[in-house]
Amino acid sequence: ATVTALIVERLYPFVAPTGATLPYGVYSLIGAPREASFGTTPPGNVHARYEFAWVSDTPAKARALAKAAREVLNQYHALAGTPIIDGVLLDAEWDDPGNVKDARFSRIQEYTVHHRE
Repeated sequence: ATVTALIVERLYPFVAPTGATLPYGVYSLIGAPREASFGTTPPGNVHARYEFAWVSDTPAKARALAKAAREVLNQYHALAGTPIIDGVLLDAEWDDPGNVKDARFSRIQEYTVHHRE
């Protein structure tokens, strides 16, 4: 709810549309190694890595958005439903000055999502 309140529905895959209203988030899958299952049931686990960029008009607002996302995503798990998510862990986080000329600042986060296929 906190993240939704900050960005409404402005969470985009890969890249934000030109002129997107601030603040917003952008995400992409950067890797998805799988454990070998060798024909056993259930199949292997996936350790998907996602990068999120939280973009706002000041560094402080971008960090606040990233903090709200971290509080929701870090250590999240869902042991019912599809897929079963064994855990989400924040791996790295840093500031990206973005385009200072256009007053767009980013806080980047990388998460690993451990889930079952």
